[in-house]
Amino acid sequence: MTLRRSLLVLLFPAILSYAPAQILEVTLKINTEAISVNYRENIRDFQQDLDNYLRNYDYGDPNNRERIPVTLEIFMQSGTEDGKYTAQVFVGASRPVFPPGSSNTATVRILDELWEFTYQRGRALDHTMYSFNDLTSFLDFYMLFILGFDYDTYDKLGGTPYFTKAADVATLGESSGQKSWTPTMGGFTRTRFAREMLSPQFEPLRRASWKYHFTGLDSLAFNRPRAQQNILEALEEIGASRKSVDPQNLAIKAFFDTKYLEIAQIFLDYPDRNVYGRLTRIDPNHQKTYEEYAAKR
Repeated sequence: MTLRRSLLVLLFPAILSYAPAQILEVTLKINTEAISVNYRENIRDFQQDLDNYLRNYDYGDPNNRERIPVTLEIFMQSGTEDGKYTAQVFVGASRPVFPPGSSNTATVRILDELWEFTYQRGRALDHTMYSFNDLTSFLDFYMLFILGFDYDTYDKLGGTPYFTKAADVATLGESSGQKSWTPTMGGFTRTRFAREMLSPQFEPLRRASWKYHFTGLDSLAFNRPRAQQNILEALEEIGASRKSVDPQNLAIKAFFDTKYLEIAQIFLDYPDRNVYGRLTRIDPNHQKTYEEYAAKR
């Protein structure tokens, strides 16, 4: 246990038993409006097959029965007679803010714009982490990625084992030659995102994520001024880390795309009226939102 976590536990002993969630409780939504009626019939059992696949495997610690709410919204884009499909997928996840039952905070909000996969109705979906399957490997990657983000909010770099497993899946995907798994200089790919999360360059982001959640959000109900200060310090650390990474990075962009509305709300009662200017300098992509919230004060 880290020194700062030890101090937090001394201040708020109940947090000691507030373990990270393990079971991925997935809500699936599939939109088939963009593909022809024939192809819709071919994927009539698709949602049930995906649901069964995800429910029948424990990606995390099976001994911990708490839950991570996950949303997968799949927007089918195209199909062929031989069962090849493309889709866009929104991936979302959250975790509770302490004390439990008070609120949830989003940990992942990603729009994956190109999922290429093969689906044959009636064919079993088998789980294997050692070979690539363009359908199941996509699901495995995101379930592991979600666990990585979740664990990082409870312990410094706590998600590393899950990010490592996700990166292994991405490496298999890269070997397939599919565009959506192949790293590029710009734009989103799963492989690039996984490697960023394991890169030493992005350790400051991951450590700051722990500070933001564990010493910030989870403390707001007990000592709001101190928690707000911890959150602001975490954001400043993320802002400073921008200087040493590729400006087109995915990791920092994903953090702020997930958190900017929450951040803006947290500082409505902050005593320093210039705080929204500081937030704009840290996260210029969401300047308009910060200016709107500054006007509410």
